[in-house]
Amino acid sequence: MQSFKNKLIARYHQTCHAAKSMRTLFFYGGFMCMAVEAYKAVQCTSVEGVAFEVLSGIAAVFSGMFINQWPDAEQSVLAFKVSFGLALLQTAAFMTHLKGDLPLPKEAWPLGAFYFAVCWGMDRYTLYSLDRTLKLIADLDSAFPQKSTAAASSSEQKGNPSKKNAPPGPGAGAGANTTGSKKKGNRKGASSGAHQGQKQQANKPEPDVKPETKKDR
Repeated sequence: MQSFKNKLIARYHQTCHAAKSMRTLFFYGGFMCMAVEAYKAVQCTSVEGVAFEVLSGIAAVFSGMFINQWPDAEQSVLAFKVSFGLALLQTAAFMTHLKGDLPLPKEAWPLGAFYFAVCWGMDRYTLYSLDRTLKLIADLDSAFPQKSTAAASSSEQKGNPSKKNAPPGPGAGAGANTTGSKKKGNRKGASSGAHQGQKQQANKPEPDVKPETKKDR
């Protein structure tokens, strides 16, 4: 399971790296679309055609800013709103042109709206892939920690025996040895004292007893 989890983490990092590269590519692609639309606007003869092409280029640039989250996440939300509004406006103008109510060049195409749709789809797919990978990793972490904690507790119980079954510490042995040595010392002192007393009694001189004589009687 740990190997599978490591594969998921590696896939997550690969997805993040690929998403960053794609976002940067689409960011510069928006400016390329702006250059193409500016070239087409120069060739247009009607004001409507010029406005349509400029609107398409601006929508593409804001779409690139949104997908790359430039300059930051908060500003990318504003870029998304602007690009979404411009894409809707261009789509409505193109539908009106198809009905014949708006005079636009024959080669007019809502490139900005199409570019916004591609950027938005790629952003949704990237976020979905990252969220799915993170969810799988979280599910693995929540499913297998119980077994790992049980194994860890059992290993701790085997490695650390209880106090009842634990052998006596060095302090207890030292205390027993000291008390034993004290008792032996007291016994030796008492025996040596008795032996000395016996020697002293043996060395005492016996009193002189004079034999009784007839005069004393």
